[in-house]
Amino acid sequence: MADQKISELTNITGANLANADEFVVVDISADQTKAITFGELKNAFDTSTGFVRVTGDTMTGNLSFGDLDKAIFGAGNDLQIYHDGNNSLIDEVGTGNLYLRSSNLYIQNIDSDPDEMMIAAVANGAVTLSHNGSAKIATSASGIDVTGSINAGDITSTGNLSSNKAAGYGSVEVGGPSGGLIDLKAPFSDDYDARVIYTAGADLQIITLAAGEPILLRQGNATKLATTATGVDVTGTVTADGLTVDGNVLVGKTSANFASAGVQLLPATASSFTQDGVQPLVLNRLTSDGDILKLFKDGVTVGSVSVTASATAYNTSSDYRLKENITPVQGAADIVKAMQPVTYTFKSDGSWHDGFLAHELQELHPRAVTGEKDAVKDEEYEVTPAVEATFDAEGVELTPAVFAVMGTRSVPDYQGVDYSKLTPILTAALQEALNKIDALEARLAAANI
Repeated sequence: MADQKISELTNITGANLANADEFVVVDISADQTKAITFGELKNAFDTSTGFVRVTGDTMTGNLSFGDLDKAIFGAGNDLQIYHDGNNSLIDEVGTGNLYLRSSNLYIQNIDSDPDEMMIAAVANGAVTLSHNGSAKIATSASGIDVTGSINAGDITSTGNLSSNKAAGYGSVEVGGPSGGLIDLKAPFSDDYDARVIYTAGADLQIITLAAGEPILLRQGNATKLATTATGVDVTGTVTADGLTVDGNVLVGKTSANFASAGVQLLPATASSFTQDGVQPLVLNRLTSDGDILKLFKDGVTVGSVSVTASATAYNTSSDYRLKENITPVQGAADIVKAMQPVTYTFKSDGSWHDGFLAHELQELHPRAVTGEKDAVKDEEYEVTPAVEATFDAEGVELTPAVFAVMGTRSVPDYQGVDYSKLTPILTAALQEALNKIDALEARLAAANI
């Protein structure tokens, strides 16, 4: 092979290298020029230290990369680790996903002393998220445990939501600018079947959509209050400082019918007290004598019933300051002579009584009689009674509520007699008779008879 200048040599590429090819090297220690083959050079690199082998090696120092210099893995540059001058990044840009594998995985804040735990993932155990070093959310076999409050726009759970505070009160808070709302539904796809809603500045409502589903308040698993289609049913005693009812009040009965035992307070018509075999109403005044009942007309007292320790007085208004056009009773004797006292029995029970027929007495002394002869009036009555809904022990409706069916019928509007109003007539007639007796006795005495 002819000698050539270095500038005339052909460059050797990796593809043209063979292990037998030789390199000229200078051995400085021996001041000699020596030859080394390519195979011997590779073996020297592999067996010496201070070099990184392409077949694999162990680093005993740092491997430094500049900004945007990447450690790239995968045939398609799939995984890249680098610093972009501002942040450190791990990019998975190729095929598949990025997995971080460890028996226990911890992510900590490097700036804290000691290192502040941010995320802790324990094999076969909890994954815990912390805030400022304090655990806030931890997974468990049954779900998640939260230490502190949950603030969320929406929460959807396929299991239970529990609040178990170590001390004090556990709480669940729901609210927004307009108020708070909790929907209960079955199945979950329903809009809602029951709802608890608070409207700010207005009210709190508990709503069930189905007409036959009551709202129950229970104590010791016993229902004390249940809503119905017509109102509420209370089992037990109601204790209240005050009670305002816009409608009927029934005690001991389920329909407004004075023929059945119980109490009915009806704002639109007469109230009644009905009992079977005992007093329907008992009034008891304690300590002092005085009125036990007062009667009013348009807010003005018109009568009373007063009691003492041994007697009862039935009083009607009679103060002189209430009266005008005062004149003596006229024709009392003629009225009394025209009266037709009778003895009779009542159709209802056959009992005997003495008195007058109202329409006959009305012709003589109309102020002592109320009503008109043979008058009738319309009366509302219950055709069929109301039936309350029935429920099983779980509050499921068994039979629905049925409203009472009411009707109207014509009934006699009976006349009445106030026998106390006959007293002035009888007194005046007696006075007339006594005056006549006195005059007659005087005449007889003057005649020495």
